Amino acid sequence: RYVNSRGCDSLVNYYVNNVKLTGNIVAVPASLPCGGSATSTLALSPSWDFPPFSYSIDWYDGSNNLIGSGVNSVQINTPGYYYAVVTTVMSNIIPENPNITPQMVSCEKLFDITIPAENSVLTAPIATGPTVLCAGVSGTFQTDIQLGATSYSWEHTGGNVTGGGNQDNISLKYDVPGMYEICVNAVDACGPGPQSCFQIQVVPSA
Repeated sequence: RYVNSRGCDSLVNYYVNNVKLTGNIVAVPASLPCGGSATSTLALSPSWDFPPFSYSIDWYDGSNNLIGSGVNSVQINTPGYYYAVVTTVMSNIIPENPNITPQMVSCEKLFDITIPAENSVLTAPIATGPTVLCAGVSGTFQTDIQLGATSYSWEHTGGNVTGGGNQDNISLKYDVPGMYEICVNAVDACGPGPQSCFQIQVVPSA
C-alpha cells in the first residue's frame, strides 16, 4: 500500500521473478592427451526463465587463473579441472514506478567440468561412504587406491570439509537438509582420470 504526501493511497503490485539460470559446459573433444599437443573447446550457453538485461562469463582453470572473459567458449590444451562463473544482471526498472531500488540486480552461478587425460591408466574411482547424513554431522567418504595416483580431486557443493580433501578420503559436513552430489577422480602425472559421482541425502537432525 502506497500513501502520498496528501494522504491519498493506492495498492501497488510487485512481481518477484526468480533468476533461474541453467546450462552445462560442453567439451569438444571431451578428453586431452598429456603434453599440450592437442586442444579442446569448452563452451557454455546459459539460459534463463526470464531474459537478463546482460550477462558475462569468466573462465578459470583449476588453479583459479582467469583463462577467458566475456566469451561463451575457450580453448584449452591441458587435462584438468575448469570452471566458468556466469554473472547475470537483471533489470528492475518499472516505468510505472521509476523510484524502485535497486534498479539492477546481479547474481552469480558456477559451472564446472573435468577434462580427463587420454594416456592415463587411471580408472573411475569406486567411492564408499554413508548415503544418508544428519545435518550438522560430519561423514567420511573414501575411494579405492589407484596405482600411479599422486592425489585425488573431490568436487562437492554445499558441504564443509572437515578432513582430507586431496587424499583418497574426505570428510564433509552439511548444515542444510537436501540431496547433494559428490564427485571424485584420481590424479597422476598426466592429470585427472575419469570422474565418479554419487548422491547423498542430508536429513534434519533429531
